[in-house]
Amino acid sequence: MYSTTQGAGGPVRTAVELLPSPDWTRVGTLRVPPPDTIPDRNFGIMSEVYSDSVVFGLALLRSTIARSNGESPRVAVRFQVCTTTYCLPARTDTIIVPVVLSTTSATASEPVAFPASPTPTPAARPAADSAVSAVNDGGHSDPAGTGSFAMNPDGTINSVLWTDLATRATHEMTLKTKALVAAYYLMPQTFAYVDGCSGGGRQGFAEAQSFPNDYNGILAGAPSIAQTRFFPSDLYPGFVQFKDLGNYNALSAAQLALVSGAAVSACDTTLTGQHDGYINDPATCNYDPTTDPSVLCTASGGTNSTSSCVTLAQARTFNKVWYGPTSDGSAPSPVADNGVNVVRSPAQLWWGQPRGGKFAPVLTYGLGHPRDQIALNLQNSIYARPGFVNATGNGY
Repeated sequence: MYSTTQGAGGPVRTAVELLPSPDWTRVGTLRVPPPDTIPDRNFGIMSEVYSDSVVFGLALLRSTIARSNGESPRVAVRFQVCTTTYCLPARTDTIIVPVVLSTTSATASEPVAFPASPTPTPAARPAADSAVSAVNDGGHSDPAGTGSFAMNPDGTINSVLWTDLATRATHEMTLKTKALVAAYYLMPQTFAYVDGCSGGGRQGFAEAQSFPNDYNGILAGAPSIAQTRFFPSDLYPGFVQFKDLGNYNALSAAQLALVSGAAVSACDTTLTGQHDGYINDPATCNYDPTTDPSVLCTASGGTNSTSSCVTLAQARTFNKVWYGPTSDGSAPSPVADNGVNVVRSPAQLWWGQPRGGKFAPVLTYGLGHPRDQIALNLQNSIYARPGFVNATGNGY
């Protein structure tokens, strides 16, 4: 990206401005590091650039009447990024960083901790005395979950916002909040921690991989990693039911409860020797409804004559969902491979649903969350929601 002092007649210079707010006032001038001056092939001039990440300093004064509540500062950053051969259109990003500052001064005997959660929330969680908490929005605002940030208006991939979401938003939040801590308390933080779940857990993993020196500790819960496989696998239960049984709701609630309950009863004694009501070790559970006469209908060789019985085809649907998506849509016998492996088998594209889980939410998933990103992952617009706009009209 280009410097804030880049001359006219070439790329768009970077600009950083505090948006109007009753709680925050800009103080002084923007602090910028010296850029590199290099020949710019795109414009045929010498340009001032930042080749890697860059930290700008924007001093803000918060109104004393807004210390306990009020809006977070919003900063607009206008910039343009280029490679050695092409430039992306200039864009303006609005950065919102909710911050909670303790009004208790830190002392040498009262060190400042810095817990931070990258999981987007409406406001930062309250922090303990002498602590600061911060969150970020992943570099974009998308409350409806449309995934529209992923593409530019011309249909090209928005690599800037993808990078923001992947790594930069949390890293920049970390740098800015540490700087704010030092300015507010007149001393740096002693420890820094990051805490997140799902998307926040993935961001915790990304911090460990890309910026391992940002934090003293990382608590990453249920990280949604490898999303190009993880999200499509969410749809697999619905696909299996539709493909093998004719529609997304072929299995009744009673059938789902019967087979899931049978799986639990078959595998819930490993911990205490008695039925605990849950499966303690999914890796050891090889329950197979295709060989269980208590759930199979009499016409399929079973002993169950109730309306909740399942056919062999329906029983195989359970095995496929439990095993997870495969390259050919099949699933091996659970005795040979139940799908719960640290390293997936060659044909297993992702892990399946746990045996004994509540199947109603996943088997009736249909084409729900998050359809637009699924369409992008699979490069097929038929999976997108009706409001999805494909700017290039090329079917992808």
